[in-house]
Amino acid sequence: MAYEISQELEEKLKLIELETDFFSCKPEKPVRSRYLVWIVTVLMVAGIWSALKSENELLLIYFVAFAVVYFLGYQQEKRLFNLYSSACEILNYYKKADTPKI
Repeated sequence: MAYEISQELEEKLKLIELETDFFSCKPEKPVRSRYLVWIVTVLMVAGIWSALKSENELLLIYFVAFAVVYFLGYQQEKRLFNLYSSACEILNYYKKADTPKI
């Protein structure tokens, strides 16, 4: 007796298989190094100080906004890397537990 799998279920299983293969790859660390973050931080502080000294409000707003966007982008990149690494570890653990022991 053959089991019939619906087309929708078959597509979902293929998608799960593709995602499992994708997450089984070793994740790479974010491209930005900590030195780059420190350099950008120093440049932002210098820009903000210069804008305050020259009393240029538009330049001050630009530097503050750029610093906030850069910081939030870096934090998001680190968070996504940690989530991805955790997902990879979980999938690899269950793959190893699922393989039959010889």
